[in-house]
Amino acid sequence: MPGKKYKKAQEYYLKAYDIAKKLGDKNKLALYGVNLGKVSNWLNELDVASDYLNEAAVFAKGNEPLELQVQAMLAENLLCRGDFEAGKKIAFDLQAKNKENNFENRNINSTILNLLARAFFLEKDYDKCVYYINLCLKATRDLEGRMRLYDQLSDVYVLQKKDGKALATLRMMVSTRDSLDNMTQKNVYETNKVKFDVLNYKNDLKISREKSRFEHKIFGVLIVFFILLLFFLFRMHRNRIIKQEQKKIIIEREQKIINLELESEKSNKRMLEQQIKEIESGALLEQERLKNEIEQKNRKLLAKALYLSGRNDMIEEVVNSFQKFQMFLTIIR
Repeated sequence: MPGKKYKKAQEYYLKAYDIAKKLGDKNKLALYGVNLGKVSNWLNELDVASDYLNEAAVFAKGNEPLELQVQAMLAENLLCRGDFEAGKKIAFDLQAKNKENNFENRNINSTILNLLARAFFLEKDYDKCVYYINLCLKATRDLEGRMRLYDQLSDVYVLQKKDGKALATLRMMVSTRDSLDNMTQKNVYETNKVKFDVLNYKNDLKISREKSRFEHKIFGVLIVFFILLLFFLFRMHRNRIIKQEQKKIIIEREQKIINLELESEKSNKRMLEQQIKEIESGALLEQERLKNEIEQKNRKLLAKALYLSGRNDMIEEVVNSFQKFQMFLTIIR
């Protein structure tokens, strides 16, 4: 969990470092370089930390407090690498320089004393470690920092098998933690009060904005409604005109169809009348022809009848002559 926290911090410091590099701000480059070095040390990325700190040392020239911070982080880097002597040397030099120049920066002094305490702890020189932790406690006003120091001091007393001092130190740590909790609660209360006031202001502002937005929305809705109404009326009018045009076109088409049907019926009627006339004319011709044929046949029959009548008369004369001849023969005999 702390690793993720440090990694996130490293990302933020790196973004700030890149921005400062683009702006060319040397003081901020030195400060962010120190912070990146510190976080990289905690993440055990010692080479990365060393690179950032060496760059920060260049940017920090002329700014003694920043130079001290760079040197302190370089000392911590050496301690993390296991080079205790080199780390302690830098820390002692820093302590001397700090006293010589009488810097009023308690954080730098606390950092130096904490580095020395850590160096002696790693070398298992617990007496000197206790000494520097106590010096660091005197120089540290931050309750959270003091609580961590009491915790470290308790661990050292346990290693020295000084259980009474370890227990007393733990009590001091608990007391410090209670003070820190009380202060935190007070700060939280004040912060929450400020947040509450800000929240009330934001709520009032939000209500005002929401009211304004609501009024704008109502106005917008009314405008949209009127636009839609006009559009709807326009569409109705347009649809009515279209329907009237369509109805007119349909009526004209139906009229044309009726006219065409009437013309077709008239044409059919004329054709039928013509056909009837043709049939009647043909019938008259046929009737005339039949009449002529009948007259011709009648004439033929009459001629034949006359012929047969004359022939019968002639036969009758021959028969009569034959009978007369027979009677003459009878007489003769």
